[in-house]
Amino acid sequence: LIHFYKRFQMEKWQVYLSVLLLVASIDPNFGTLSKSDKKHKEKGKSSDRGAPLPPGPNPATVFERNLVAEHVKARDIVDHHAAYSKHTKKRNFNTGDVLGYVTPWNNHGYDIAKTFGPKFSLISPVWLQVTVSNNDDFLIGGTHDVDQGWIQEVRKQGARIVPRVLFDRWTGQNYVSLFQDKDKQQALKELLLNTVEQLKVDGIVLEFWSQLGGRARPQVGTIVRDLAQAFNSKKYLFILAIPPPLYQDDIEGMFLGEDFGRLAENVDYFSLMTYDYSSPSRPGPNSPISWMEKCVKLLDPEAKHRNKILMGLNFYGFDYTSQGGGHILGRDLVKKLEKVGGTKWSYITDAGEHYIEFKTDGFKHRIFYPTLYSIQKRLRLAEELGVGVSIWEIGQGLDYFYDLL
Repeated sequence: LIHFYKRFQMEKWQVYLSVLLLVASIDPNFGTLSKSDKKHKEKGKSSDRGAPLPPGPNPATVFERNLVAEHVKARDIVDHHAAYSKHTKKRNFNTGDVLGYVTPWNNHGYDIAKTFGPKFSLISPVWLQVTVSNNDDFLIGGTHDVDQGWIQEVRKQGARIVPRVLFDRWTGQNYVSLFQDKDKQQALKELLLNTVEQLKVDGIVLEFWSQLGGRARPQVGTIVRDLAQAFNSKKYLFILAIPPPLYQDDIEGMFLGEDFGRLAENVDYFSLMTYDYSSPSRPGPNSPISWMEKCVKLLDPEAKHRNKILMGLNFYGFDYTSQGGGHILGRDLVKKLEKVGGTKWSYITDAGEHYIEFKTDGFKHRIFYPTLYSIQKRLRLAEELGVGVSIWEIGQGLDYFYDLL
């Protein structure tokens, strides 16, 4: 009887072992992954991310904290967004230039520019406007926002300062006069050059092209080329902010490949506004990654001047509600996420973007906002395309974003 019992126990364990081996041969996640594959597969789980770190500089990067992951919960952002690597001078994006916009109405950007200055090639404070007086003279506005102490601090970090210049409250007749009158063109040129010299900055970013809605492109192109040549002759930087060459449903944009080709020899950089793809009337991703790639290739299909293209990254999001919704900044996003910590973000593979859905204050929200994972994918795309990036704008983002740059 004892012999029979021992034999029965041995046979039972043999059956159990056979079943175990069979499962291992069927389940692709059991016993078939290499050590590196397992590490990659498990990386990014919320349980891997550890306790929240105090805001400000910390020893670990977002990569070491396993935060650059497709699977994200609201709590992950709330807990970790304010902590960044203490190595603020180390660049992780090295293949192109990085332009960061700073606006007076989101003044956290001024601190970001000082803290992470070495990661930026160019900083563009949104300060200046060209207006037309009652006497039809050109004037510069916005100089009251200029902070020379801040300029010097950021310059010490290695970034060049290129304030954005906007044509403010211009009428159609103002543009026609500029196109037809050589004296006005010379006056505009002298005004901009004198402003750069007086403010002791390195050049400008001109936002001019999109203000005419794509009309008079040849005339606008001539003005831009002449300004660029004048800035080149004085060794100042001339950067042109441009709308995308393509919109939703493949609708042709206001700045095309032929425009880029005519201006690429003289313009130092093109700040490409690859964001605001969607709107409340057509909700969706802020900037689908496939669209961004297509825009770059439409401008420079032969990659002759790709290093001059600064592909736009939005550091803001959009909060769609039943009432329509609007743009949302990082600090406001965090406040909303604090109420829904366990909610998971969804990822749209084709767009390369995350969104989150929840109901609060009686409204259903669907928020598209950049994550570490989506930004990293765009930086890798920029490397593949051979372009730099421009960020609108650095006061709107989350502090740990800058570990990626």
